[in-house]
Amino acid sequence: MKVTLNKSKKTFNFFLSGKTIFLTYYFFIISTVINCSVDPCKALDEKINILIQDGFLKNYDFEKISEQVQKHKQCKIPLSNSCELQKYLQTKKVNLSFEKSNCQTTFPIMKIFIENSDSMDGYIRGSNDFKDSITNLVVRLKTVTGKIEFNFINSEIIPVKKQLEGFIKEISLNGNSSYVKFKSSTFGSDLNSIFNKVLNNLDSNDISIFITDGIYSIQESNNIQTELFNSQNLTMNSFIEAIQSKSISTIVLQYEANFDGNYFDMKHFPHQVKTKKPFYIFIFGDKEQLGNIWREKAEDLKKNAKLKNYLFFNKEQSAPIPIILLSNYKKKGSKKINDRLKGTLGNIKTNESGIFGFSFITDYSLFKGIENITENKINYKINPSCEIEIEKFEESLLDSNEKIFLKKFQSVPTHIIAVECDKKIEKEDKITISLMKKNSNWVKDSNLNNDLSYSNWVEFKTFGIESLISGISEAYEEFSRSDTYFTIQINLER
Repeated sequence: MKVTLNKSKKTFNFFLSGKTIFLTYYFFIISTVINCSVDPCKALDEKINILIQDGFLKNYDFEKISEQVQKHKQCKIPLSNSCELQKYLQTKKVNLSFEKSNCQTTFPIMKIFIENSDSMDGYIRGSNDFKDSITNLVVRLKTVTGKIEFNFINSEIIPVKKQLEGFIKEISLNGNSSYVKFKSSTFGSDLNSIFNKVLNNLDSNDISIFITDGIYSIQESNNIQTELFNSQNLTMNSFIEAIQSKSISTIVLQYEANFDGNYFDMKHFPHQVKTKKPFYIFIFGDKEQLGNIWREKAEDLKKNAKLKNYLFFNKEQSAPIPIILLSNYKKKGSKKINDRLKGTLGNIKTNESGIFGFSFITDYSLFKGIENITENKINYKINPSCEIEIEKFEESLLDSNEKIFLKKFQSVPTHIIAVECDKKIEKEDKITISLMKKNSNWVKDSNLNNDLSYSNWVEFKTFGIESLISGISEAYEEFSRSDTYFTIQINLER
């Protein structure tokens, strides 16, 4: 079959997957739509979907897609290498195969582990919040993972040979359910022991998901703080061993659910309560693989209103951050831009109010998924005479002159950083902006170090969660002595 473009009077014939189709025609349309449409990214996405719809992509077509993605970086399609683009296309079309591939295309196995001890019963009896959030998570991750294995876990791992719908039905207090049949008879489980079981069960192509109330079960003691510190050290040890042997990353998700059941305090006494309580999902996997999944799916996971907070831990988080200086946006006083991409300013002067202000564009793509850290200015350290504001990048914020210079930015713009300094900056030779590593405020706000009073049982808090998260955080810190994620330096020349 032939297609003739009336304007050019040329005919294009190509062969793909046993059918004659017109790829040059498609990419002619892509170019035309991208140049004329108000939403070129949507147009590009639609044409990519056409090319991958039959589940097979010839090398010629892959190269054409790569070329178009490279030309339209504003569409934020990953393309640091061909494997990254290939993995992105496979998230759009599960089991998509390629004529030529030089990278691993196997989807990771997703292993689910739900703690089934008496302390978890209240989430199941409370409402469907608990099960709905688990289902939402599994369905969201299904597009970037392969086989799914379901398990309950306490003193041992109990496999449940069911598909998703069948497994969710097993999360029940019905006496015939697997949850009840194999349930631990104790009020809670030894979290560090369970962490070890889950981490030891993790193979190189696995993503393991552990669901728990996140409460340390401590022994009778006159010094609770000592017990929490000991538990924290054991958690740190478990994660150090896993980071060393398996190079894992870790995601921590805090969800909200209705709770109706026995809450066991730190002295192991049960208290019947009916309230909203947090529960936690810990996700473990190879640092590169899980990092890609988190950057790809974080926004989707955060659409669940029951997800309240999150953290992402990675062995190697420090990296250079690309920038490009802007001329006019948030400008105060005067300056000369000596090098936009290297961040060099000259002849800076404050305005009549003694204020000097400028801004630059940056790319935080590497840190997608921890916006609660990158977008909060209290997490930054900067010269004492200066302060910053962080806002998401929108090209409409820039004037026509800035848009011309933006073409020189060899990265994907995600944020604009505005800097404002007082008159003291005129005597300094650089501005240093560092994103500091620290636990998010939500961890401290969610923590209880004593839960013996009624008000503690019904609060949206978790006994010992700060010690647990600190144990994980400090394990990663052992492999990265830097106390910053990154540092951006703006040089001031005289």
